[in-house]
Amino acid sequence: MPKFTYRAYDASGRALDGELDAPSLADALERLTRQGLRPFETRPAGASDGRESASGSGRPLSHRALAQLVHELATLVSADLPLDEALRLALLNQPAGRTWTVLNKVLDGVLAGTSLSTALATTGAFPSYVTDMVRAGESTGNLASVLEELSRHLERTGDLRDKVASALVYPAVLMSMALIAVATILAMLVPSLAGIFADANVDPPATIRVLLAIRQIFANDYLMVIATVLALSAALLTLWRIPGFRLSASRLLLSIPFIGRMITEADAALFARVLAVQLKGGVPLVGALGTAVGLVRSASIKSSLAGLAGEVAEGRGLTRPLSAAGVLPPLVVRLVKVGEETGQLERMLLHAARVYESKVERNLERVVALITPVLTILIGIGVGSLVLSVMDAVFSINEMVLR
Repeated sequence: MPKFTYRAYDASGRALDGELDAPSLADALERLTRQGLRPFETRPAGASDGRESASGSGRPLSHRALAQLVHELATLVSADLPLDEALRLALLNQPAGRTWTVLNKVLDGVLAGTSLSTALATTGAFPSYVTDMVRAGESTGNLASVLEELSRHLERTGDLRDKVASALVYPAVLMSMALIAVATILAMLVPSLAGIFADANVDPPATIRVLLAIRQIFANDYLMVIATVLALSAALLTLWRIPGFRLSASRLLLSIPFIGRMITEADAALFARVLAVQLKGGVPLVGALGTAVGLVRSASIKSSLAGLAGEVAEGRGLTRPLSAAGVLPPLVVRLVKVGEETGQLERMLLHAARVYESKVERNLERVVALITPVLTILIGIGVGSLVLSVMDAVFSINEMVLR
């Protein structure tokens, strides 16, 4: 029988490594789940890390595709259709592509007798919090409501992404037009002016000499420019993979007044929303904390929250360790305290998520609204200075002619 190595969280939030015998990856995942473990990496013994695993090493679905798929499944399952029939109907509505392939694998898994959560995890295309919530919905018999809650969460985060993308369209157009204008001046106008000075045996102005040198670099040494850019990108990516560097960079960003506050509020909203959605779906608090902390984007905040699951598992509650971490806004801690005292933790977390999501949205709108005029001024100064330099060279030519 094949052997599989796994890494999983236990009920206390500790990471465990192990090995087990199972007929297939789906059976291995099912067995680990029955043992009360939450696997985040499962693969055949001896396989490299690049193989598809339950940790999601397969290429994940895009956020838009995931939101559409979960919404469709929520609608079909809420209509009391059998799960396999719901998956077949969802498959019929999908065009050929990545989502169709993933959904087909899920249907094959369900028809083979595995649970929906295990089939989702086996594809490696779904985030861990999605499979955790589906698993909790299956165990409590509330799969339809869990999928609906997931759908609302994904749609809200998708709307926020779309708003940011739409707001950045105009600044992107401004930058593109400025680059086109500069490239046109460097490629066509500057060489013509330089030729006139050369024919007159007169040194061109300093500005024209600088522009000619820049043009020369891009025209003759473009391979060196590309190689330098690629080397710098590779160096930055290598540094970013080093946990210590990523942690230091994250702390530096958080120390910047306005940017640090925006990052903290965004992560607070994400942490509260994901935790609330999972708790509402029936996921135990310890397991939900592991997933919510794992989705936090800031390495510094994630590092500070890493011990929450263990302390909660030891019976210390959530308020005390969350307050001791000192990285989330005080309002989140106060709402968590109220939620624990009143038995309405999910509701208080959702309220915190809504508060900080609104703050993040307003701050993003302000930043984008500020970026547009600032970019316009900077581009005007840059392109205007370039044009004035060229005009100065033209006047120099006129003076030569008059002489």
